[in-house]
Amino acid sequence: MTTPHDCVGEAAVYFEPIERLLEPDARHYLESNKLARPVISALAEVLKKRESISSKDIGAIGKEIQEATGAKGKDLYMPVRAAITGRLHGPELARALSILGKDRCVSRVEKLQAMM
Repeated sequence: MTTPHDCVGEAAVYFEPIERLLEPDARHYLESNKLARPVISALAEVLKKRESISSKDIGAIGKEIQEATGAKGKDLYMPVRAAITGRLHGPELARALSILGKDRCVSRVEKLQAMM
């Protein structure tokens, strides 16, 4: 980030609704990757079971999703990132989960599921 405008764009991930955040390349990835829907469904269930989310939880969340879907690596984390940030690349996923918190993450995932 080099300008104040860049900061506003990067901060949008934490304030805008997923409907406005979802970038075209992220939407295309979610629609074309056969594991994206199962991963997002598993993500919703995993998040709902948790009392809260911290940046240290990303490994455990990923493991639970992997066990439920068989997805790993990019096939696991790209749908999660798109569901939480609306982007395929961007802020550190663990930090984004922590900053947004459980309720906002669950809300974003549920809204994304309705959009798919």
